Amino acid sequence: MKRTEFLKHVLFGVAGFSIPGLSFAANPGRKNKSNAPAPKRFVRVINFYIAGYQYHQGHKIEYMLKPGGMLEMKREPQNHHDHQAIALYFEDKKIGYVPSVDNEILANMLDNNIALQARIASVSPAYPTWERVEIDVLCSTGNNNVLLSTENFANDNTKPNAN
Repeated sequence: MKRTEFLKHVLFGVAGFSIPGLSFAANPGRKNKSNAPAPKRFVRVINFYIAGYQYHQGHKIEYMLKPGGMLEMKREPQNHHDHQAIALYFEDKKIGYVPSVDNEILANMLDNNIALQARIASVSPAYPTWERVEIDVLCSTGNNNVLLSTENFANDNTKPNAN
């Protein structure tokens, strides 16, 4: 599924809208010859550096942060600085936030129970604190929005589709 099709699906499917001429159904001419489910695919929704990394516990556990590692995203709607705030946690330790310039759509997706995953893309200890940890946020392209475990990201077929 191309990124534009995915975004149309997320934006119009979640809101319950439909546009004549657009179809998100599977191609009826295509037949699945096996009973196995289609492999789970993910689309990278956004990529950013962690905001506020220097103010939280990230520097204390930086040695534990590795590319491919998963972070938990927790909404903080009561945050008095930003009502769209999304905190990032590694093993129950807050390491920062999704940057406020990038968090509105992600906050709306999380508020509407759309499963997202935050994955560490790179860690560069020699860089300034605002560019040390790069994050990819991924969303499932499948109908069931179940998240993959960290081990499954090691397989080549689960890497995000950058189309």
